[in-house]
Amino acid sequence: MAEKNDFLPQNIKSLRRAFGESQEDLAFAIGLEAKTTISNYENGTRRPKPEVRKKLAKHFRITEEQLINVDLSGIRKTSFNKMNDIHRIQEIGFAAFPVVCSEAAMKNTSFANGYNAHKRINECLHSGVKPDDKDYDIFIESYYSAWEKNAIPEAAGNILSWFLQIEYSVLNPQLSEGAQRLMDNKISGADYLSQYYLKDLSFENEEDNNETFHDKESVDSYNEMEEYVQGLLKELKSSRLSDLAYYYAAIRYIYGIVKNEFSEEMNQTIGCEMMWTICELGNKYAKDFLQVIYLNLQR
Repeated sequence: MAEKNDFLPQNIKSLRRAFGESQEDLAFAIGLEAKTTISNYENGTRRPKPEVRKKLAKHFRITEEQLINVDLSGIRKTSFNKMNDIHRIQEIGFAAFPVVCSEAAMKNTSFANGYNAHKRINECLHSGVKPDDKDYDIFIESYYSAWEKNAIPEAAGNILSWFLQIEYSVLNPQLSEGAQRLMDNKISGADYLSQYYLKDLSFENEEDNNETFHDKESVDSYNEMEEYVQGLLKELKSSRLSDLAYYYAAIRYIYGIVKNEFSEEMNQTIGCEMMWTICELGNKYAKDFLQVIYLNLQR
């Protein structure tokens, strides 16, 4: 029996077309043998079994609730050309992980050195030039000194931003690889979506193929990094940059920078709810991030 506000048939078709997939592409990606099965789902003559609905949602990186109950017909307006606008993608990335500074923080020599190196790194990344390795060393060492010796919260915030980006790359290697290839102009936006963003669930043992870590050393390294991130979040929550701490708590869920018992789609839903909530409470960082996302969607 169809569920209330059931948009499932049209959503399958809208999502498939938006991402440039044929019915055969989608069928194979979720482990179905016949492309006619997708056709039947889209025209409503057949309804996907629960396990297939789960795969469809995971393939498109949304929740089952969104797949069934949210009208996604407007997704067909998605333009692959937007994915080819590198500066637009960079703008969203820089908005997600802002570089924070203040007049008081800049009076500290270590922070100022780290901040200037940080700016040079971002300027290089924005222009497509490889940053100087020395700037990475200056950036880390200076921020560490400013935080550990002088308790400059802006230094802790910028270290946290960097660690979260590293964790994102570790936990989402496929997306990170695709994003780098996109930034290097080695693939198109459409190729990124089809080859890296959409999930291939055709393997029988899905969990084994989604395993992030393959050795104890990697696990230990990640756990050590995560412990430090948690420590920074805790310290920031009790500083004048508490808003930044709550913002990054939401970003972690939105970008999948968490390892817990929930699905990626559920974590993303939790993160979006957190982001809207703190935005309504006046969180500056959440407002800036959502504004950049909104403006880019309107272009």
